[in-house]
Amino acid sequence: MRILIADDVPSILMLTTSMVKRRGHEAVSVADGIAALDAVRDTAFDVVILDIQMPGMEGTDCAREIRRLPVARQPRLLLALTGASDSEHVEQILASGFDDILTKPVTGAQLEAILQRVP
Repeated sequence: MRILIADDVPSILMLTTSMVKRRGHEAVSVADGIAALDAVRDTAFDVVILDIQMPGMEGTDCAREIRRLPVARQPRLLLALTGASDSEHVEQILASGFDDILTKPVTGAQLEAILQRVP
């Protein structure tokens, strides 16, 4: 699969990218929501993983914009990456267009389980 990962924290971006590549997938990494939206407009991705809190454009805003694109440009799975896990925060994240949430720190098992669900 081709997977886009957006996170403004270099260590998290590098770790998540490494986990994706170790599982045999192609990974494209960007450091903010604006770059993520541009990448989705230009390239077809199977999965997009967006950090929620990024400068320029937060993950929830980017998700809303991705969901406004033609269906052919949208990923098969849109995932939020966040450290928050309280139910109110989770509901807000999912309401912005995400399919599911990866909670930081992401484990290889968590990533593998969610990627196996890609239609």
